[in-house]
Amino acid sequence: MLLQRLDDYQTWLLTHGSTALLIDPWLSATTLRGSFNRNHLNNFMSAENLPHLDGVVLCTHVPDHCRVESLALLHSATPVHGTPKAAKAARGIGMTSTHAHKVGDSFVIGTGQDALKFDVVKTGWPLSLLALAFVIEPVVGGTRIYFDPHLPSRSLASAVGHADAVVAPTRGVRAVVIPATSGPARVARSAAVVGASMIIPTALDPKRDMSWWQRIAYRGWGSVAAVQQCAGSSVRVLSEDQVLIDLDDLLTAN
Repeated sequence: MLLQRLDDYQTWLLTHGSTALLIDPWLSATTLRGSFNRNHLNNFMSAENLPHLDGVVLCTHVPDHCRVESLALLHSATPVHGTPKAAKAARGIGMTSTHAHKVGDSFVIGTGQDALKFDVVKTGWPLSLLALAFVIEPVVGGTRIYFDPHLPSRSLASAVGHADAVVAPTRGVRAVVIPATSGPARVARSAAVVGASMIIPTALDPKRDMSWWQRIAYRGWGSVAAVQQCAGSSVRVLSEDQVLIDLDDLLTAN
């Protein structure tokens, strides 16, 4: 499996043989404003440079994950999988194959031996009210990815089973008293529970474009180095600037 970082935030292209899919695609030069600011003006892959897509996965309907103007750049028949509100948003801009999921569901993207299976698992509270996490693996077996861009924890990871790699934030964010992403210690403990040998950072530099009042309201902490220190030498934490990740090769090398 190949995991490719498509921007400097949290857009991913996952490929396995002939199967290709996007996770939380943000494919246009736009700016997010509101309770959370994010500039997305460069350092991203545009839609015209993408391969043929077998599907899109949306972790939540929240606009830094579900960019409807980016979905509109894709073929309208591209299958879109996500939370009920994310699927509704995709239908609202003309996507014709939308699939709403809840914790406990499973779905497959692609066909034949290159297809990928997604098991829908729970993220931490309060994001569990509106977001999903996933365990991803080839239908024929192989490398397993635990993908939670929000709030993985030791207790939630215990329901996942074994995973070879964890995709998770390396920087924690708390909005006043409400957690938005897990910090280094929780991510490292989650990786230990599932037996992962690799942690891949996502949701990069979440406070980068925040306004002054947002920086006061949102507490942020952590780094790749902090996660590595918590995880110990048996787990490799990849750098935030590693764009193309060949999971099978890296895990074999570990």
